[in-house]
Amino acid sequence: MSDQGHENPVVPGQPQASPRLTRRAKSLTLRQGAEMDSPGALMDAAHKSLADALRITFGLVQIGMVVLAGLYVLSGFQSVKQNEQGIRLLFGRIEADGLEPGFQFSLPAPLGEMVKVSTASESVDLDKEFWIHIAAADREKPIDSLPKLPKINPEHEGAVLTGDGNIAHTQWKASYRRVKPGDYAENIMPTDEAAIVRAAVQRGVVQAVAETGIEDLLKQSASERASVASKARDLAQAILDRASSGMVIEQLILKDKMPPLHVRESFARVQTAASNAGTEQDKARSEREQVLNRVAGAAAPALLSLIRAYELQTEKGDTGAAEKVLATIYSIFDGSAAEVDGAALAAGAASGEVSSILGQARLYRSEVVNQRQSELISYRAKLEQFKSNPLAMVNREWQEAVTALYGRENVQLMASPPGTRTLELLLNADPDVLRELDILRKRKEAEVAASERERKQQDAQRNVDRSLKMKPQ
Repeated sequence: MSDQGHENPVVPGQPQASPRLTRRAKSLTLRQGAEMDSPGALMDAAHKSLADALRITFGLVQIGMVVLAGLYVLSGFQSVKQNEQGIRLLFGRIEADGLEPGFQFSLPAPLGEMVKVSTASESVDLDKEFWIHIAAADREKPIDSLPKLPKINPEHEGAVLTGDGNIAHTQWKASYRRVKPGDYAENIMPTDEAAIVRAAVQRGVVQAVAETGIEDLLKQSASERASVASKARDLAQAILDRASSGMVIEQLILKDKMPPLHVRESFARVQTAASNAGTEQDKARSEREQVLNRVAGAAAPALLSLIRAYELQTEKGDTGAAEKVLATIYSIFDGSAAEVDGAALAAGAASGEVSSILGQARLYRSEVVNQRQSELISYRAKLEQFKSNPLAMVNREWQEAVTALYGRENVQLMASPPGTRTLELLLNADPDVLRELDILRKRKEAEVAASERERKQQDAQRNVDRSLKMKPQ
């Protein structure tokens, strides 16, 4: 260190200080090494400090840029939810379509983008397009209580024209789904989606109804394969396919249908009559089957066919063919026919009332034959007796006849005193006798009914036994 005086410098144009006012010289100078002796060494130290600071700052900037680049790349991974499909875009063009739910990668904007399209089911209701106009005050009223005007105002009411030139009102509901996200994103604006589906369904409904009569429209349902709703769905789907909409109409339901209000009651009566006719036809068919089964059992169809054939041959005058058919019928009755026209009989012989009637006929035939044979034997015996002693034979027959007459329950014997020339008869019968006769009559009727019931039970048991015997093992 050293002390060194320093004079004030002289500045041109400035007032000069008095020589006595001089600045005090530095009394202390700090130095570190010989390199700090000059001003250049001080500048090098400052530059070095600035360079170190810049180097550290640049390193931090690089680290930040790497982190930002990583975050930028990671932002390309996006989650595609359930009921969604993804579309990967690269420079605005579709690179991949129909990406499944899960994590999918696409380059972040502005290079690329991941567009998500919902595949959940959507619905569109067509409640006013083809329906009558209902004022706000009448919306809670039933249809039948609305004013029945004889005309339709096309400005406020909708309708469809059927194939037979009639007018009908309908309401529809369409359910659709986006199945091709690429076509959907490329050709359909989300704000116009519902309007496009609605317009396609409207055109399909109009064309499908125009090919169907009003009676078929009113009685058809959406469950039928060839129904109006099915045709309308196919037509609407064709329109969406031509537009490459990427949407599919899953279901088109005919919610409600009716004719114009002023003829609604007439159509209802016609439908009721048709329904009743169908019910009666079904009832008649059921009764027919029951009667046929009760009369002939499983052999009824074959017997009906043979009876028609017999009547046809009879009308044609072909006696030989008619006799042949009749023989086949008899063979079915007897149970000897195994097949008819090459078709095997389901249960062999006829059963049911036919079998019972045949059994009664055979029994009656046997009884009549036996009775007539017995009468013939008795006649021949009496004839021999008459030839040998006519008077004795006649007296005996007369006595037997009188005895049989007096033995009847409804014959009353009355004795008159000898010598009576005039006899007054009261035609009113004895009440006690009538009571006894009534009791006897009812007893006989009960016995006949019990006998008939027992006979039917035996016939039924025989039919069951015959069916069990004919049943294939």
